[in-house]
Amino acid sequence: MLPLRLHEVSPPRLVISAAAEWFQVGGRAPVVLETRVPLRRLLLALGELKLRSPSAVLPVTAAFEAGWPGERASATAAAMRVYTAVHSLRRLGLRGLLVRRRRGYVLDTDIHIAAPESGFPPALAAPHEDLAHSA
Repeated sequence: MLPLRLHEVSPPRLVISAAAEWFQVGGRAPVVLETRVPLRRLLLALGELKLRSPSAVLPVTAAFEAGWPGERASATAAAMRVYTAVHSLRRLGLRGLLVRRRRGYVLDTDIHIAAPESGFPPALAAPHEDLAHSA
């Protein structure tokens, strides 16, 4: 009998559409954020930061500015909005991937931002294409 070996398990890959209308973790169903604009902005800011500078952390103040550009709020109110948005993103599928660091938040996974023409999630694009071809 061979001894059990612990293999390093890589985190699931996160795919974010170009404007963050949706995201998909690994082989799970895509999550549509089409109408949740602050969540989209925050997720895209986190994704782009991860691609530009993999070890960088998005500070809470920058997260607020990304999610609610041009809005003013007290530091406490801004932090609560960011906290609530992060909680929502985690609940929607990013639990364990969107993590808090000492100075802010970071996506702790491989990131891919889909091409701009990918307005529909992969699982939703096929039926629309099939309808177009059958017409």
